Amino acid sequence: MTAQPVIIVQPTNQVVLANNTNLVFSVQASGNGPLTYQWFFNGTNVPNDVITTLAGKGPPPGFSGDWGAATNAHLNNPYGVAGDSLGNVFIADTRNNRIRKVDTNGIITTIAGTNAANLAPGGYSGDGGAATNARLNYPSGVAVDHFGNVYIADFNNARIRKVNTNGMITTIAGNGTNGYYGDSGPATNAEIKIALPCGLCLDAMENLYLADAGNNCIRKIDTNGIISTVTTGGSSGGVAVDTFGNIYFSDGSRVSKLDTNNLITIVAGGGSSLVEGISATNAQINPWGLLVDTNGNLFFGDQLNNNRRAVRKVDSNGILTTVAGKGSLENSGDGGLAIYAEIGCPYGIAGDSSGNLLIADEASSSIRKVWFHALPTVTVSNLFPTSTGNYQVVVTDSSGSVTSNIASLSIVYPSISGKVATNNGSRFVITWPVFQPSVFQVQWTTNLTGGNWSNLGSTITWNNVGIIGQLDYSWTNYIQGFYRLIWLQ
Repeated sequence: MTAQPVIIVQPTNQVVLANNTNLVFSVQASGNGPLTYQWFFNGTNVPNDVITTLAGKGPPPGFSGDWGAATNAHLNNPYGVAGDSLGNVFIADTRNNRIRKVDTNGIITTIAGTNAANLAPGGYSGDGGAATNARLNYPSGVAVDHFGNVYIADFNNARIRKVNTNGMITTIAGNGTNGYYGDSGPATNAEIKIALPCGLCLDAMENLYLADAGNNCIRKIDTNGIISTVTTGGSSGGVAVDTFGNIYFSDGSRVSKLDTNNLITIVAGGGSSLVEGISATNAQINPWGLLVDTNGNLFFGDQLNNNRRAVRKVDSNGILTTVAGKGSLENSGDGGLAIYAEIGCPYGIAGDSSGNLLIADEASSSIRKVWFHALPTVTVSNLFPTSTGNYQVVVTDSSGSVTSNIASLSIVYPSISGKVATNNGSRFVITWPVFQPSVFQVQWTTNLTGGNWSNLGSTITWNNVGIIGQLDYSWTNYIQGFYRLIWLQ
């Protein structure tokens, strides 16, 4: 029997000053993998769906960083992303004419496309040799099979290429001519007309599907290397296959499904509503990359307009929600909930080995990751009194789960100072440092040991960082008194 995961480093107690910065609890664990994490605060689940950057420093685009941390590397307008069963992530680094890999330690390397020191110009060469010596020309999509072979949609070369587990590259579809030709014959003799981006995916039998968007169709390359057209549609360059063999494709303003009986239905789009939580077929969308997870949830990048840029989800009941992105052509939100982040152009969508979401954000030249199954860290933001309590995490893998020790968070408040000032008569001013946002109530009494406290004015809401004060212009009718501050939030 395989042992359950083991926690190597436990989360630790923390005592911090109340402020508007972030605090992080963390755990280190080992196990068979993939590991998943669920944090608890005072016994209640901490929301997951946190977003981080997996690769790319963001704008400006460029090429740098191989053999270092992927978060310190430069990408150049990536259009595609894929994950393998071991936890590695592959990136179609489009304008760098490379395929890059981020391993499970977060280190980035180039696995296909010339490793010349300068930015390699696009071209076509290298078949039969090492993929790192080959030339690609705007790779616009990437996929990985169960064996670890990597498939590349080589856009300007009008070909699909394959990097095997020995690092050797070959062409498996397309003869280099943009066109529509060759069905029922060898895929290497066929003409294809893929787009930017280009959806690639594999089914359970290792058949490869590509969105041949220039020909407005979805084509299939079977395990014998024969190409065929499985359906028309697919002009937006997205394709996905679920565990039952149903094929999903994006087509302008809709996502459609071709089932195993060759019936086509619309599963999202075609409507006019911009409201969340409705039937997906009533929604107005502009879908691109597609993913269907093992639970039958459909994900796609939506680029309806600059205020609607996000990743949407259609659940098994057909309801549309947003899982990442709040709209706008920006890049922000790392460490927070994905629905509050900004995502520019989510062209490529994929899942990793733990069921988390990978997003190729072409506009910000980065790969973002939504942790559906949580992180080995939990971030506590805006340290209010309500943040005080106990934090704990359950770590799970295929062999079982283990629960961490409890780590407590205590909040220490900044000191308060008082002073007397004169301005057209005496007045008493109490001041204190604050974080944002905060809510306070100042009170006074004449008897410190047994008197009743009365509010001095109403509550104060403060949305800035700095010093705030409350004035008692007449010293409460010149009666000697005592003052206190209550921190409400």
